[in-house]
Amino acid sequence: MGKQLSFAVALNLLTTGFTKGANKANGALRSIQLQVRNLSMAFAAGAIGIGNFTSQIMISVKGMAKATQTLKNVTGDSYSYSNALKFVNEQSKKYNQELIGLTGNYAKFYAAARGSNMSLKDTQNVFDALTQSSTYFNLSADETSGVMLAVTQMMSKGKITAEELRGQLGERLPSAIQIMARALNITTAQLDDMMKKGKLVASEVLPLFGQQLKLETMNFNPNSIEGSINKLRNTITELFATDKMQKLMSGVINTITKAFEVVANNIKNISAGI
Repeated sequence: MGKQLSFAVALNLLTTGFTKGANKANGALRSIQLQVRNLSMAFAAGAIGIGNFTSQIMISVKGMAKATQTLKNVTGDSYSYSNALKFVNEQSKKYNQELIGLTGNYAKFYAAARGSNMSLKDTQNVFDALTQSSTYFNLSADETSGVMLAVTQMMSKGKITAEELRGQLGERLPSAIQIMARALNITTAQLDDMMKKGKLVASEVLPLFGQQLKLETMNFNPNSIEGSINKLRNTITELFATDKMQKLMSGVINTITKAFEVVANNIKNISAGI
């Protein structure tokens, strides 16, 4: 009889504790529910399962948090960070480039450019030209990151070398070598010779390359299939990856965790009472 009573009391505690935790989680989730209602209706047709959609939201939130934190670290102060973030957002909207990847790329690009003594204006002009060309050639997010990495490494080394220009940039960005030669008004043979002799200083050459690249890829189409997919991703990112939403989701996760902790403790009490 005593054991039965203990079990009943423990079961009541379990139910009460879980209900309280669930009610708290419900309140926090309600504000998110209002924002995702329309999206959920679209996805309900079966285009994207709710599980995959939730996973993508979490990936976006974590990815954007990491990218913006890196950008904040390299810019050094709130004013520079705010301007850098505004620049990246404008780039993303103008060219329909994936926002999370672009933010991370710009953080690395910014740091390397500052180390090579390139001005902020030249840094943004070169980055803009590379982003435009990625849209022009319909590159994927990974290919765009590869393009940015190649130029970032050029700035870090302080020199334009064949390894980055031919081996990395040239493989992803069509005609990159020829465009570089035209930017300097020399032949590709002369370009190779200057690279071998280490005569191409990154901070001097890259702004010229950016100008030529910008000119030759001006007829870009941001509304390609790749661009449209990126636009959808960015809409989800902008909806969920704000500071306010990140704090809200952290609160929801913590509330749910506490609810399950109550369940776990009550289960232990039930086990002890039987």
